[in-house]
Amino acid sequence: MNEGEIKSGTIIGHAGLGAAIGGFADATMGKCMAQQRQQLDATVRVTVELKAIRSFADALMYAKDGQCVTRAGWNAAGQHVEAQYPDHNSKMGAPYLVLKNAQGLLVPWVPSQGDLFANDWAVLPR
Repeated sequence: MNEGEIKSGTIIGHAGLGAAIGGFADATMGKCMAQQRQQLDATVRVTVELKAIRSFADALMYAKDGQCVTRAGWNAAGQHVEAQYPDHNSKMGAPYLVLKNAQGLLVPWVPSQGDLFANDWAVLPR
């Protein structure tokens, strides 16, 4: 994928708990951080268009702007990273990154050396 190129792809997965494709399904439905989601008990096919952005520096810029970013090199479908900004109810005092993992859980995330130097970052649609 070249920088800025829009790439359509089909992600197929079995999601007995609605988690394996959660990030792509949520983003496709326009809900980057869906509070609730129906449980899926069958094979699900989700088509998404990813905008290739290449570097982590660009991915971080998009995440700071409220978008979800992902890597083609990640093993599980549906994973993405987004920025969180604490409010007065939060225990966190500064912005941070979270990863929506393959199980559909949001966990604090720090990029690895491989993530920092990778050139396969893409923006998920809103």
